[in-house]
Amino acid sequence: GLPEEDGWKLTDSFSDETWSTRDYIRGKTKIAFMQSINNFGTMGNISTDRAKIEMLSLYSKNDGFMLDFGNDDSLIYWIYDGYLFSISGNIDKNEAIKLAHSTKIIDSP
Repeated sequence: GLPEEDGWKLTDSFSDETWSTRDYIRGKTKIAFMQSINNFGTMGNISTDRAKIEMLSLYSKNDGFMLDFGNDDSLIYWIYDGYLFSISGNIDKNEAIKLAHSTKIIDSP
């Protein structure tokens, strides 16, 4: 999840055995944070027709990518420790990378 000590407020969440999603707000910024188990099969489809794609190296070489839709609307995906993560919202590239590095483990009932 995102760190509440940085001002993020959880607005909605869902989880099951294979994936979870958590929605956050801080001021006018809204974020959707998703985590799923990386089973090395099909992980879904991503439409890239409206966005510029940029490869990222967050924790290891080329472990993620970003889609920039313009107007501070972006989506970042990365793989870490057997999980696929994503953060989307009205943020720019630098904010997205900072959020990816600020995520933390949250125990959910």
